[in-house]
Amino acid sequence: MNHMNQIELDTLSHKDKDGKYKAAFQAGLKHLHGGDPNLIGVDIGADPFDTPGATALRFWVENKENFRIPDNIPNIPTAVIQTPRMDLSSPRVESSWIKHLTEGKPELFGNDNMVQPGDHIRHPGGGPGTLGALIRFHDGKLGILSAGHVIRSPANNDDPRFQFVKWQDVEEFAKFKASLMPEIDAAVAEIVRPDLFTLTSKQKVLDFHVVKPAVPKENELLHKFGFSTRYTWARFSGEGCYKFRYRGEELELHGYTLLPGRNDDKKGKVKREISKGGDSGSLWYNSEGEGIGITVKGETVSDPEKEFAILAPLTKIMEKFEADGMGFSLARF
Repeated sequence: MNHMNQIELDTLSHKDKDGKYKAAFQAGLKHLHGGDPNLIGVDIGADPFDTPGATALRFWVENKENFRIPDNIPNIPTAVIQTPRMDLSSPRVESSWIKHLTEGKPELFGNDNMVQPGDHIRHPGGGPGTLGALIRFHDGKLGILSAGHVIRSPANNDDPRFQFVKWQDVEEFAKFKASLMPEIDAAVAEIVRPDLFTLTSKQKVLDFHVVKPAVPKENELLHKFGFSTRYTWARFSGEGCYKFRYRGEELELHGYTLLPGRNDDKKGKVKREISKGGDSGSLWYNSEGEGIGITVKGETVSDPEKEFAILAPLTKIMEKFEADGMGFSLARF
C-alpha cells in the first residue's frame, strides 16, 4: 500500500494556530496505517453530529459498532462516519445504461462537435466518466483533465488502442499523456485533432469560465456538472486521507469531502444526489470561478442522508503535474 505519511492540510492553515488539529490528524493517520481493516479514512472537518461550525477529527469506517476511537488522540472533538468501502475501478457499463442516462437529455451530449467540461468520456473497455476541464499544456497543445481511473485504462496499456480516450461517440478523441496515480486520482490526455472540434471551456448551466485553482473555504458552496447527475451543488466539509481499492490494490489518496448543506434543501431534508457513477472527473468550482477539485468517488448507497463526494484537490493536481514536467493552465476560450 502507498502509505501517505505526511499530508499538509491546506484548509487548516487559517484556524489551527496552535497546531492541535494537525497533531490530531497525524495521530489519526498513524492509526489509518495501523492495519485496521474497518477504518477507511481520516480527516479534519465539520462534525456532522454537532452544532454548525464545530470542527472534529473524523474517522470513516465500514462498521461503527466495531470501531473504538484510539486513546492517543489529542483533546479535540471526534466523530465516526459509517460508509461502505470505496472502489475506484471503472466497471464495464452496458450501452443501454448510457442510453438510459442520456435519453431526453440533449444537454449531456450537446452539439455535434462541441467539446465542453461536463461531457461524457471513457477509456476503452471502461465505464463512463466526465471531462473535468479543458487545459492548455505549456507547449501550447490542448488537452483534457479528468480522474485517473477515467482516462487511464487499467488493462492492456501497451496496446495502442488503449492509449486513447473516447469523447461521446468519437473513438480517438484524445491520447493519454500522464497520470498521478497512485498518489492522486487524476490524469491528463492530449486532444488529438483539436481542429475537428469546437472547444468551449465554459461550464455548463452556469455558463462561466473556471480561471484558476483554489483551496476551499469552510462550508463553501460548490457546484459541478457531471455526466450522470448533471448540475449539482454541495458544501465543502473536510480534508484528509481516504482508502480506495483500485486494480486489486488498496490506495491512500489525499482529498476533500463534500456533504449536502442541510439548509440548502427544504425543511433540512436531503433528497438529492451529489454525484454517482459516471460523474468521476467532473470539476467542482465556487461562485468566484475558482476550481476546487475533481470528483473521485461518491457514496454507493441509496440513502440520501448518507450522500457525500470525495474530490482530488485541484491545487495539488496542478502542482504535481508541474513538478513532473507536464504543467498546464486551465484553458479559456
